[in-house]
Amino acid sequence: MNLSIIIPTRNRPEKLKTVIKQLNKNSFFFNEIIIVDSSNVQNKKKIQSFLKSLKLNIKFFNSKPSIAFQRNVGIKKFNKNNKYFMFLDDDIIFMRESFKKMKRFIKDNHNKFFGFSFNFVDTDEENFFENLKKNKIVKNLGLYDDRIGKILQSGWHTKIKNAKENLKVEWIPSCATIFRNKSKNLLFDNFFSDYSYLEDLDYSYRMSKFGNLVVVKECKYHHKNNIERKSFNFGKKEFIKKYYFVKKNKFNK
Repeated sequence: MNLSIIIPTRNRPEKLKTVIKQLNKNSFFFNEIIIVDSSNVQNKKKIQSFLKSLKLNIKFFNSKPSIAFQRNVGIKKFNKNNKYFMFLDDDIIFMRESFKKMKRFIKDNHNKFFGFSFNFVDTDEENFFENLKKNKIVKNLGLYDDRIGKILQSGWHTKIKNAKENLKVEWIPSCATIFRNKSKNLLFDNFFSDYSYLEDLDYSYRMSKFGNLVVVKECKYHHKNNIERKSFNFGKKEFIKKYYFVKKNKFNK
């Protein structure tokens, strides 16, 4: 495919190796990989040493640590003659034949959608707060919804996971997502460069203005996100980012 894969990474050489090995087995899916690295010197050497052993078209760039900023570096550097570009996190585990199924889906539906998301398969049990979000009162207040991939007037977005059918959605995460290369405005908002939270919500919602977004049910992956997000400091940052998104897109403040 005429597709570039952009992978931001930081101090996780073993996880990145696992991702690259998966891509190496599915080289029919892309024609270049852009790695944007913000690792320390020691881990950077490990990554570069591993990459030298591969016969893939890989371009390597250094960057400051920031998911949004690193993705922007990748956007500026990928081959603009390619029809598609893909964002991929450095710790994704794809299930069997996900790439073949996605290639087939894009071939059959390339004019129907602007963005294509792999389907996140989550086997974790839902906690109290996840169940609370599905409460009818919460839903009627417009604070949350149990439908996948929705953005409410409050600005809150619903998760995208375990899709049982191909779903047209209003946003898609950036951890395993493909976009058509048909917009001049491809960069992430610099507001999210300092702390990249909700950057994918803001980005994909903007991309949805150019065409529909879809989650492809058969193209599955696992993603174990171990980031701790329960502190007061995170809550403060989350509030600021959410308010910015709501104000920017004229949702109900």
